[in-house]
Amino acid sequence: MPQMRRDAEDQPGPLASSGNIAGFLLMFGGVFWGYDNLVDKYMSFTTYAILAVLFAFVVGIAMVLLGLSLYNRAARDHREGERL
Repeated sequence: MPQMRRDAEDQPGPLASSGNIAGFLLMFGGVFWGYDNLVDKYMSFTTYAILAVLFAFVVGIAMVLLGLSLYNRAARDHREGERL
C-alpha cells in the first residue's frame, strides 16, 4: 500500500522559531512594562533592559537543562533497549 504524503500545514512548525521566541520575549516585556506602570517611580530603560536580559538568560538556562535531562533519559533508555 503506498504511503500517503502529508500536507505541510498538517505538520507543526518548529517550537523554537524566531516568531515564537519574539512573541515570548514581547509577552514578558509586557509584564515588565505593566509592572513599571504599577509602581510610583518609573524604571529606567537600563533597569528594564537588565531585567529583560536576566529573565531571558534564566529561561534559556532552564530550557537547556530540561533538554539535557530529556536527552540523557532517552539515551539511558536506548542503552537499556527500551523505548520512551
